[in-house]
Amino acid sequence: MSVLRKAHELAKEMENSPTVQDWRAAESRLQEDEAANAILLAYERIQLRVEEARSGGRALSPDEERELREVTDRMEAHPTLREVMRARGKLNDLLHTVQEIIHIAVYGKPSKIQTCSQAAARRDGNGPIEL
Repeated sequence: MSVLRKAHELAKEMENSPTVQDWRAAESRLQEDEAANAILLAYERIQLRVEEARSGGRALSPDEERELREVTDRMEAHPTLREVMRARGKLNDLLHTVQEIIHIAVYGKPSKIQTCSQAAARRDGNGPIEL
C-alpha cells in the first residue's frame, strides 16, 4: 500500500477520533456563543496593541497591562472558551504525536520540538510524556 494511501487512511481515522470530534463540537459551540466571541474580539484588540508595543520597543502602559489581565481572566473563566482551549490543546498534542512518529520513522530519532503539554509537564516536574 502506498504512503499516500496510508496518509488518507490516517486522515479518516483522525477525522473520526474522539479528539477531533470534541474539537469540532467545541468550535461549533464557540461560533454560537456571542459572549465568548466578544471576549475573543477584546483579546485580539489588546493583543494587537501588545504586538505593536513590542515591535516598537515600548513597554505596555499600566492601563494596557490591566486590560490584558482582565481579558485573559475573562477568557479563562468563560466555560466555552476554556473548553475550546482544552480541545485545541488535545488536538495539537495529537497532531504533534503523529508528526513525531513520522519524524522518528524518517530520521531515526525524536525531534526536539515539544508540545505545550510536554513542556508544562517538564516545567511542573512531572517529567517527559512518553509517546
